[in-house]
Amino acid sequence: MDDPSKCEGERRKALKEFMSDQSALAWVAAHIRSEFPTLACGAVVSDGLSGQLRALAYPNRSDLPQERFKASVDDVHDLELRAREMQGELLGWFFSRAPGNPAAIGQYTQDHAWPWYCYWVISMNSVGEALDYRAFIWEEGRRTAPIALRIRIAVCWICSKLSDNSLASPS
Repeated sequence: MDDPSKCEGERRKALKEFMSDQSALAWVAAHIRSEFPTLACGAVVSDGLSGQLRALAYPNRSDLPQERFKASVDDVHDLELRAREMQGELLGWFFSRAPGNPAAIGQYTQDHAWPWYCYWVISMNSVGEALDYRAFIWEEGRRTAPIALRIRIAVCWICSKLSDNSLASPS
């Protein structure tokens, strides 16, 4: 890893902008719905070629995919290679929480997360619609700190109409 505090300064600003972008929100909401009832997950990478951030989907490898997400070593390696191909880097992860759980970092994630990445956590309702999300970074002592960003997602017709199953959000 180049920089153990990947979400500071310009990166944090870029992540806030990306996570507030309506097309990124719609793409992530559609991905979550398409994976339901399994928890959806993916990565946030910088795309140095376009100057944009992108969300990339990947399969949930957890033995309990309706309760938590897990990336394999091969997934992480593949995502890092894909980011490098775009002259970018892997910045963090997004994942949905089981219905009824808040958009917050749970104890399991706190115990198993990689502290140099950002985490974008999305709550969903009982039919797999994204409701709310928060982004988190790690600080000293493995305490999470929310990025100053919290948006309630308005579930709208466009999110449910999206059927594009491509692996990257629109740039």
